[in-house]
Amino acid sequence: MNKTLVVYATWTGATRTVAEAIGEEMRAAGTEVDVRRASEVRDLSPYQAVVVGTSVHMGRLPREIPGFVKRHRKSLGRMPVAYFVVCLTMAEDTPQNRQEALGYLAPLRKAAPELEPVDIGLSGGAVLDDTEEFNRLFFLFRSIVNATAHEMEDARDWEAIQAWTEELRPKLALA
Repeated sequence: MNKTLVVYATWTGATRTVAEAIGEEMRAAGTEVDVRRASEVRDLSPYQAVVVGTSVHMGRLPREIPGFVKRHRKSLGRMPVAYFVVCLTMAEDTPQNRQEALGYLAPLRKAAPELEPVDIGLSGGAVLDDTEEFNRLFFLFRSIVNATAHEMEDARDWEAIQAWTEELRPKLALA
């Protein structure tokens, strides 16, 4: 059986919840899946495919996700890889916002320019202030995030995430 890794980096936990939803959808379709934070992954040899997810805050990715791609670029180059981005830019799905969200992947392209993802998912995000991830943020950053958390709606579209995951499975050779 194929085993897939869904790996993520998150600022406040919203990307973790999307990664977990992708993992659950794949499991429901019969795929063996691990969902792990990028900083916890040391070895990709147990996996036949990897889905790499990142949050975006203030136009920036968490450092651990480009680091993960750079560190594992040889292994990733030998298997199907997909990317997904979770950001408030995608609260409204317009061509302009899609282009902006795709631009956030530049650090991943720089880290491993030879990698060509089989697909890229774009999802609205959320600013969560009641998570373990939020509580680990640097105090100053936490206060900035906290100020915006109550102003922003949760833009995660669970139906769209489910549909993207269903479309992704055959591209990862998991059909």
